[in-house]
Amino acid sequence: MPDNRLANSVPEPRSPEAAFRTNKSYPAVPVPTPVEDDPTGADQLGLTPEEIEHFRRTGYLIKRGLIPSETFAPFLDLWWQQPPITSARMSPDDPAMWISPGRFWPKDNRWSTARNWMGQGAWPSPEDDRPGANVGDPVGRLPHKLTHTANDVWPWHGIGHDPDFVDATTAHPNVLYMAEALLGGPIKRPRRNRGIYSIFPHGGAGEAESKLGPHMDESMTELQVITYLDDVVPSSGGFTVYPTSPQRLYPTSAQALNWVKTEKSREVLHDILSEVQPIEFTGKAGDVIFCHSLVLHSAGIHEGERVRLAAIQDINRSPSVVICDG
Repeated sequence: MPDNRLANSVPEPRSPEAAFRTNKSYPAVPVPTPVEDDPTGADQLGLTPEEIEHFRRTGYLIKRGLIPSETFAPFLDLWWQQPPITSARMSPDDPAMWISPGRFWPKDNRWSTARNWMGQGAWPSPEDDRPGANVGDPVGRLPHKLTHTANDVWPWHGIGHDPDFVDATTAHPNVLYMAEALLGGPIKRPRRNRGIYSIFPHGGAGEAESKLGPHMDESMTELQVITYLDDVVPSSGGFTVYPTSPQRLYPTSAQALNWVKTEKSREVLHDILSEVQPIEFTGKAGDVIFCHSLVLHSAGIHEGERVRLAAIQDINRSPSVVICDG
């Protein structure tokens, strides 16, 4: 008889967009991260003993001014020229139009997708049948993915494939230096990232309340990195994390080197959301937060008046190279 033990140990395939989450609501108000609460060395390149202890204990670390803010100017100029912005008639000089732009967005959000699906032709919609997937499955990271919630959200995935943008964010020398300091080297040189995630102000009274959506990305990465392209003040959609969540979730995985959730994982998820005070990463353009890949996180509660602009990135170490003689 065939030995099924190996097959039984392999988890079911999951969509790369999958996330470990719960639909249960947990009321919590994140606290901001003022500079005065940073461990010693937050404004310097490298790691201090206080920062090492902080990362090991909480699962995240903030570095202030890691990238000069002027680095992002050409990409922010380009941001204002994109279809989700122009279709909503938004402009830098009219903040009133930044509110809930989703009312101007079409249902089909595949803007700017070239006719190169599987090498040729237009990309399918989720309702189309296609080789290698089921009807209704995601078609991948769209150049412009639009989400209508309490706060309209636009992940501009397309810019994450631009070499200049990658060089200015994930592959910036200061970011790679910090990633290697945290993970140990060598670091795999990033060629792309998830792009710019924009969270827009909502209309206030009469609209759904902005709230957290805590989850953990079930993707193969070692370090999650978030870079602010513009200043983010408290309660303005700042990236929100649950300190100590990686340390509590990791022991529940069915595999040591790959995240495979178990029933115990769900119990611990409930405990974290019930017991842990979430923190909202607040700061200025060029500030960066480095997070353990298993950190529970969420887009922040956004009751502010500005668009939250953040580059979302993943970093991994290079695979080990073994040289054999003979």
